[in-house]
Amino acid sequence: MLEVFQTTFVPFFTSIRDLLASDQDVFLKIRGLVEHYVNFGVSNPTMPKFMVFEMSRNPEAHKVRMEKFNLKPPFELLEQSFEQAIKNNQIKEGVRFREVVLSIISLAMFPIVSKELVQVMHGMNEGEFNALMEKRKKDISEMIIQHISKAK
Repeated sequence: MLEVFQTTFVPFFTSIRDLLASDQDVFLKIRGLVEHYVNFGVSNPTMPKFMVFEMSRNPEAHKVRMEKFNLKPPFELLEQSFEQAIKNNQIKEGVRFREVVLSIISLAMFPIVSKELVQVMHGMNEGEFNALMEKRKKDISEMIIQHISKAK
């Protein structure tokens, strides 16, 4: 498990941390975050299922692994950009940051975790599923950004 974590999840979390620590505006960070999650899931389709299973089985072990590799969920970096965007009248007041992150992760990852169900329900082959996920990168980002953006 430790080797899988080190070779797969460490680079993923590191790339997310680098994105969220960048000087990009909050909307570019949201687009990048969605893209990172979708790309990770499509490239490693069994990993999201494995991660959900492992965390539900033993959440403390996951926490220990994160600490061992000095990984901390980097969302506080996005939250800082988010709060600044509220102050700059780019994001509506009252939008809850945690709910935005939950929406991003669930909209990006649920179709991957339930890939077989999605394919059967919609009669999709592998190529069609991957095309759907590619399209979802833009769709999810736009949906989230439209929801949180302050009307101009």
